[in-house]
Amino acid sequence: MCRWCPVRRNRTGQHLLKAGFSMSAGSGKPSPDRRRRLSDADRERCVEAISRAYSDGRIAVDDLQTRTALVYEATSIADLDAIMHDIREPVRASSVSQPLPSGFRRYGRLVMAGVLMVFGLAAIGVSALIDDGSSSRNAGDPAQAPPAPGVDPVDVDAPEIAAEEMGMFTEAGLTRMWATFDDNGIEQVESITVRASWAEALVRADSEQLGLAEIRYEGGLAMPPRWRREYSETEGGFFYLYDVSPGALVRAIDESPEAAGLPHGETTLARVGRSVFDDGDVVLTVRVEDGTDNHSVTWTSDGSQVLRTS
Repeated sequence: MCRWCPVRRNRTGQHLLKAGFSMSAGSGKPSPDRRRRLSDADRERCVEAISRAYSDGRIAVDDLQTRTALVYEATSIADLDAIMHDIREPVRASSVSQPLPSGFRRYGRLVMAGVLMVFGLAAIGVSALIDDGSSSRNAGDPAQAPPAPGVDPVDVDAPEIAAEEMGMFTEAGLTRMWATFDDNGIEQVESITVRASWAEALVRADSEQLGLAEIRYEGGLAMPPRWRREYSETEGGFFYLYDVSPGALVRAIDESPEAAGLPHGETTLARVGRSVFDDGDVVLTVRVEDGTDNHSVTWTSDGSQVLRTS
């Protein structure tokens, strides 16, 4: 028997708990299943039932607190029968107790503290409204709220925020990429391939043997170089980043649809690199598509002259 099982009375003088336990027929003591040791699941079911009884208005707050404390002092199913007899059916002994998550095991212990906190906060809120009837009028309206003592309001100009990311086929977008590569020490480049929203550069790898490293550029950021493969000087050669200006590449991009005979076409790719077909010179190659046809236009490195269309 739990040490809280003798008869207790609440403030209205009614019996809170009856002495004794549910007995099996014809016996003078609890049946074996009622003497089973309690599990956390057994206790939590009772705490939930007590909370529902309080929410329904069937028991008072002090009754809620007392019964919850008794549940966590109980040691057997019979103890819970005595605590719960007047608000629900006696607790049934389960054949298998299902464990609850550890977070729920603290629920019952926090009930009393939670109830007292709710009542305390409610009392503070009522007192505050009585003391200052203007609180409800000023709430939600910062313009009417008085400034804090000793603090003068200050107007602040917020900086403008860019509404969209710069496209890769614009001079601003390419200039930003060129500067990012330069800031990261990229000098010798084998090729730069630009698409509408991202770009890829093949650069001289920082390794003992001659090789290529790949750098992906997207959203204003350059990814760390990744080793691609070994490289031979006979493949075409490297060029320096500023051998080609972003403005020259944009000029070639903008004028390629007309040069390709596809005035309504869309640029899908632009490439910078040395060409074995042009004596190893650096050239700009732009691909244009209009849904039914596509052409590539090759320009000089300054974007001033078309070398060929294919």
